[in-house]
Amino acid sequence: VSAESASSSSILRKSKYSSPAPSTEEPTPEETPMEEKPTVSGQEEHQDDRNQETSEDMESARFRREQRKKEHAQRKLEHEQRKKDRREKKAKRKEEKRIEKEKRREEKKRLKKEKLRLQQQQERENEAMEAKPSEQPAAVAPASARKQKEVPAVEEIDYALFLCGEDHRDLLREYERATAKELDDDDDDSSVEDDFDPVEYQNQIERAISHANRHAKKMARLEPDYLEGEQIMQQVLQDLESMLLQDCNRLSATHQVREDENEKFVDFRDKMSSLSNDLRKKIKRDYKNWKANWALNQKKRERMARLQKAKDRIQLQRQGEQRSLITSQMTVEQRRERALQWYKRLGFPSRKILIRQIKSMGGACEITPEDVDLLPWSETGGRVNMDHVSN
Repeated sequence: VSAESASSSSILRKSKYSSPAPSTEEPTPEETPMEEKPTVSGQEEHQDDRNQETSEDMESARFRREQRKKEHAQRKLEHEQRKKDRREKKAKRKEEKRIEKEKRREEKKRLKKEKLRLQQQQERENEAMEAKPSEQPAAVAPASARKQKEVPAVEEIDYALFLCGEDHRDLLREYERATAKELDDDDDDSSVEDDFDPVEYQNQIERAISHANRHAKKMARLEPDYLEGEQIMQQVLQDLESMLLQDCNRLSATHQVREDENEKFVDFRDKMSSLSNDLRKKIKRDYKNWKANWALNQKKRERMARLQKAKDRIQLQRQGEQRSLITSQMTVEQRRERALQWYKRLGFPSRKILIRQIKSMGGACEITPEDVDLLPWSETGGRVNMDHVSN
């Protein structure tokens, strides 16, 4: 009832701004030719305009749907093309990587072969050098055939060199070279007179011994400084060792802290994982229950909607019966007056439109098509003769 009353009020509001009522003067038969079409009221023109606007809106909506479909198809084609391009680029990159990998593998094989070839060549050269007979040195004359030289005692030379230290080992090397050279000269030409001077050699030994003594005195003088330096070095080494121990302890403590933090993180991760799994299971269970309840509630809602429709029909039927009872108790003039009020309320429509509106309103309307026929309509049925009503 509320919906029908709202529709009737909207029709009344629309009729308020409709075209003005036509003139009450009814044309004579002589003025109106038989071929002329019957006049159309403002309500019919308004209805035609609305139908035309509705058709135009439908055409524009259809055009927009077609445009949207075309745009969607175009976007889909572009998306497929982009996917195809991405696949081609990916395949191209994969092929380039494969080719690059093949090149690197070939290069490694080539370098390996080259290295193996060089090794084999080096081995062949070594075998050739070993197989070639080595040149034997010239025979050395026996020691008895050589001229006996006056050579200082080995113990004296070793002691002198020991006192000289590492800085004077070149003296021993020089002596060995000179001795070897003299031996070679004796082997080459034993007839050559030996130019060895024992006095000069003794002087050299004495100079070496004196130099060694000076070096020993210098070392004895520098020994306290050396010992102090050794103590300083020992202290520095101890400090370094303590620092290293502290660093190791700190690192071990840090490592322990990190292990504890890692264990806490693992526990937290496992806890969060279990909570998320429980929440996911709960959500699935709740969704399943909601879905089952929704199906039951949907059936209940549909049943309640059907029941409400039946109640509305019964209510409208009762209202119609009451109004038909009231109408049967009214006089013709009262019924005509009531029909005229509804005629004015609905915006002075034509007879056909008024009957159609009454039928569409159903029980919400108080008048019937029989009441509409009681009004003094014109011959065409387009309007009511208001002069006749006033008379």
